[in-house]
Amino acid sequence: MSKRRMIGMFLGLSVAVVVGAGIWSFLSPQQQESPAEIYNQRFTQGYEHALTEMREVHRQHPQDAETRYWLGSLLIENAKDERALIESLDLLDEAENSSQPNWIPMWSEARRLQAYGQGLTLLTAEGSPLDREINSPNVDAQLKKFVTEYLTSLDRFDRILRPTLNQIDASTQGKQEAFTGDEVREDLLTLKNMLAERWAYVAEKESQTGKSLDDLLVQAFSEVQTQMTLSEVSDLVLRFVASLEDGHTHIGYVAPSFSLPFRVVETAEGLVIAETAMPSLGIDVGDRLIDVDGESVTAAVEARKKVSTSSTSASRRAAAVRTLESHWSEERGYQVSVERRGQVITTEITTGPIHEMPWSVAQRISTSPWIFSRTLAPGVGYMKISTWWPPTQSGPMNDDRLAKHRGEIDAAMAEINTSTDIVLDVRNNAGGSDSLCCHLASYFVPDPMKTYVLRYRISPEKPIPEGSDGFENPERLSASYPRQQGEVLKTRLWLLVDEGCFSATDTFLNVLTRNIPDRVVTIGRSSGAGIGGPNLIGHLRNSGLPLTCSTCKVFSTDGELLEGNPVKINHPVNWTTADVIAGKDPDLETALNLISARVN
Repeated sequence: MSKRRMIGMFLGLSVAVVVGAGIWSFLSPQQQESPAEIYNQRFTQGYEHALTEMREVHRQHPQDAETRYWLGSLLIENAKDERALIESLDLLDEAENSSQPNWIPMWSEARRLQAYGQGLTLLTAEGSPLDREINSPNVDAQLKKFVTEYLTSLDRFDRILRPTLNQIDASTQGKQEAFTGDEVREDLLTLKNMLAERWAYVAEKESQTGKSLDDLLVQAFSEVQTQMTLSEVSDLVLRFVASLEDGHTHIGYVAPSFSLPFRVVETAEGLVIAETAMPSLGIDVGDRLIDVDGESVTAAVEARKKVSTSSTSASRRAAAVRTLESHWSEERGYQVSVERRGQVITTEITTGPIHEMPWSVAQRISTSPWIFSRTLAPGVGYMKISTWWPPTQSGPMNDDRLAKHRGEIDAAMAEINTSTDIVLDVRNNAGGSDSLCCHLASYFVPDPMKTYVLRYRISPEKPIPEGSDGFENPERLSASYPRQQGEVLKTRLWLLVDEGCFSATDTFLNVLTRNIPDRVVTIGRSSGAGIGGPNLIGHLRNSGLPLTCSTCKVFSTDGELLEGNPVKINHPVNWTTADVIAGKDPDLETALNLISARVN
């Protein structure tokens, strides 16, 4: 593997640098600049100036979480040796121990990946300071902890990092990282108790799936071995959490970062190659995928479904298919067999970094706008919305950023607001901000617009009143968002939906179909039906795996549970191999045919 690809692998996982100013109230009146603003000075006044200023602010306010975060971020950006990276990770640890502001854990996760990418460069550079330190007899526990964090967080016990850890272990007489059966059982019991205490959908999901937390714990205990590696523990915990069937509840897990150089789609005939990354792979668009590296596609999808955290069986299968093509741990050759016109063809293809594939999220975001519109035919508009969390360099999703993105929605609507029929394409939109999706919905739904109501679990830091059911608000809380200020359109809407629709997109689908059912037609396949309030609630003691779960449950305004209940698809569409070969979009064609039939 080339060094360029190794670095790209990690940088491709990390999100774009976020530099919002935020709210920072600890500075003295004489010091007006926030840590985020000082961080931005690296562009205008140079890195060293920004670092000096940031260290001074940290000296004055050593306990401030935002200062710790931004100082750690600054150190990561220009780290030339392992000491700067160690200091930055320690600062991130300190920042995350603070309960406010609540955006820090999510942002820190991306910063850690960035630090790991730079650390990998140091680890693999011949003659680097870190390389010399590892081979020194004076290697210290702090350095060992740093390298071990790579392995724990990235789950990469491979030919590059494993020898490095072994060298450090040999020099410090440490033990090989492994977990006893008792340690694994302790983590599983902790996981079950954390879910029982904070997860909002305990009762509802037991009713939907027929499986209780106790049932899942007994099953997981039966699979515990005397000694287990981190990879084995992660797999066991992932299967436990995936069995909950809640797409917003998951274990922090960095997926393998290599992809097969083709994209597949589900058709009536099986999984079919829809796109390739390069010519002359030995496979063609329309070939039916049979097996990869000797494992049948059927068996591979079933295995991946067991670790796919999704809210419905359809979305779980779709997630398994995506991981089949994209989640591979090594850049190497794989034997792939396909069927073409009755003949089986086997060829060797090589995986590559996910972010370099033309259909990847990274490529999609970098090459096309998150929302765009155009006219398909006289009176027929089309709008594609790929996310409700648009990429930006402007920081957290605060009021200013939301206003900017609402303006982008308004601009897209201005292109098609005279249309009598509008096709809204939200396929593969995994969600984001409910405020943005409700802003677009308000173009079509009159006031008052019914969104949803929420109930929150009581935090363990708060006393639970006697007789309480464990939820903070006995009465459900209604959610409302700013509306667009123009005229409400009477347009008929044709929604293109698939299993990749999730979270805020499910909110969008529910708002439209429940408020204006007579003007909405859904086309395609059932959505992911995942609506909840995810929060990081803690780490498992021994493995260190972080647990995120839905801490509030979501109902429609008339009392129906929305999680796990996809909106009805009026016109189901199943693709065929012939559609793929011809380059057709059957979902869009169905919409246009229905519009034409209505008009004529």
